[in-house]
Amino acid sequence: MQFLAGILLSLVSNASHILGARYTTSEGSSSIQGHVS
Repeated sequence: MQFLAGILLSLVSNASHILGARYTTSEGSSSIQGHVS
């Protein structure tokens, strides 16, 4: 159960990084846009 929870957390964190980068670039944040590009 903890193993599955760890996988879910890693997937969610990866997804949040990708989605967060897209949302912040669309909002015009230069700090995270620099990290992505």
